[in-house]
Amino acid sequence: MAQPVNAKVDVTELMGNEINVYLKTGNNSFVARVDPRSRYTIDSDVQVVFSMDNIHVFDKDSEQAIR
Repeated sequence: MAQPVNAKVDVTELMGNEINVYLKTGNNSFVARVDPRSRYTIDSDVQVVFSMDNIHVFDKDSEQAIR
């Protein structure tokens, strides 16, 4: 079951057909690819839900894919 995650927008990066949104929550950070019509602003508080079918997780030290 999907659980919402509260995060703060750190950086937004327009990539043409999508926006990369860099998010922080506690000591964790992650990147979300979103629709280019989305309106994320730096330092705003957002709530996201992970699609586990599309998630990629990397080891912080080795930078190798875990999943």
